[in-house]
Parts: sequence; structure tokens; C-alpha cells
Amino acid sequence: MKSVYKYNLDTTDNQIIEIQSENILSVNEQYGNIVVYALFDSDIKPIRYEFNIKGTGHPIIFEVDNFNFLGTVKLYDGNLMFHVFYKKCS
Repeated sequence: MKSVYKYNLDTTDNQIIEIQSENILSVNEQYGNIVVYALFDSDIKPIRYEFNIKGTGHPIIFEVDNFNFLGTVKLYDGNLMFHVFYKKCS
């Protein structure tokens, strides 16, 4: 069975979370949090994903070419802009 689930991200540079999905859909703001939406699939095992979040103008110190760009999230009425990258962990 499939349905859309949401996963909150911390506003830290790097984090790994398990998501029972092979299809990460989008990222957005909800109630002041960064939220990732994914197509949950009850027929697969959870997959570990690495997320990197960078503010505008902050140096990118990870191998950005190895990541997928998911989107930009604005927090605090646009005072902070965060850019979210992700990849499957090996």
C-alpha cells in the first residue's frame, strides 16, 4: 500500500533518516519546520537517506554533485532560506 507521508528535518547541516520510500517527492515549510514528503511504500524496507541543508551564501562542504537538489524552504517569513539536498546512503 502506498500513501504520502511527511518527515520533519532538523535545521542542521547533515542528517540521516530512514524513510520507507524510494520516491522522495518534495520539501516545504510547515509550522516553522522543514518537512520532506515521500511516497510511503509498505512493501519495502526503510531506506537510509542523507540530507544536507544549507542556508543561502553558506559554504557547501559536501560533494554536492553526489546529491539531488530537493528544493528551497523559506522560514521565519523569508528571513531564512534553506536549500535541501539528499541522496540514498550506500
